[in-house]
Amino acid sequence: AIRKDHPWSALAQCYQDPPRSSEQILHPEKYLSQRDNPVTVPVPTLKPPFAGQWQRRYEATLGEFGTRAVLRRFLSTPQADSAAAGWGGDRFALYESSPTQPSLLLWCSRWDTEQDAQEFEKAYRAVIASKYPHAQAVRGAPDAWLTEQADVALRQQGRSVIVVEGAPTGEAGAMVEQLLASNRGDEL
Repeated sequence: AIRKDHPWSALAQCYQDPPRSSEQILHPEKYLSQRDNPVTVPVPTLKPPFAGQWQRRYEATLGEFGTRAVLRRFLSTPQADSAAAGWGGDRFALYESSPTQPSLLLWCSRWDTEQDAQEFEKAYRAVIASKYPHAQAVRGAPDAWLTEQADVALRQQGRSVIVVEGAPTGEAGAMVEQLLASNRGDEL
């Protein structure tokens, strides 16, 4: 993409100021002309009453490329790529309570626009339906499901989307609420 419209010297400049996200590699215009740097998303951290039960084992950023990969496991490539295209930043953390229990995933993402966040949230609902075909909606909580393995919750607020997977029965919705409250909702 650089060599298409720029001299070789522009390629050398990339080593001095490399792309900061997979989004800038997938969409070179977000690196070359109108720089779209990723936003910093705080590490999802549990607070009481959940903090004492879970230990964080791993944390990372997926980026647009990783988000596409997750979605492609359960959706068509065009659906996954479209839903991931408005990625602005993300951070996830995996927690364990014991070696015999499922891991807990807390994934916070920030999108370029509220519409992008809504598109991702809709796509991730389809992921949940595919991944957990016997999931049942939690009464009074339209964004939480009981699955065969553990609870799942998903919430979009403004440009932010939070995913919780692997929560003990009845706790996923409360974990989402805690993450939204601790990160000031749309300011993730």
